[in-house]
Amino acid sequence: MQNRCIILNAPSKTFNVAGLNTSYAIIPDDKLRRRYTVEQNRSGITNGNPFGIEALMAAYEEGSEWLEALKVYLSANIAYVNAFFKTHKLPIKTVKTEATFLVWLDCSKMGFTHEDLVNFFVYEAKLGLNDGKSFGKAGEGFMRLNVGTSKEVLEEAMQRLLTAYKERI
Repeated sequence: MQNRCIILNAPSKTFNVAGLNTSYAIIPDDKLRRRYTVEQNRSGITNGNPFGIEALMAAYEEGSEWLEALKVYLSANIAYVNAFFKTHKLPIKTVKTEATFLVWLDCSKMGFTHEDLVNFFVYEAKLGLNDGKSFGKAGEGFMRLNVGTSKEVLEEAMQRLLTAYKERI
């Protein structure tokens, strides 16, 4: 399998350096790596970003303590959202997260059409979540919440959601 794999990776989301546009490819097979290099050169996106390269090296060499703290922080935010929905008996369930700070909210029990659900979040709760349907038909009835923020911002978002829901029912 090793000779059939191309691993594409980046520090972008993990270390919050997406604006530096830095990524890399790990291609163990020489023949496949040469083919990849030809296509990459053909695309014209071969120039690296020197700031991004420095950020990548700093993140990978010195960021492990920060990353471990981030994972604890994000886990606490996810637990807060789950507890909030349960405590306030909101008809929203979260999909178990795996290695992400983006939480899928199953809103199918709210009794809204998908269009009404999106309008509810945007215009009534005044929250800018991702519309699940934009990820495909299976996303209908879902919204995606970014918990990679401060606890204060997350608390305000949950309170807006609760207030809007109470006003609606």
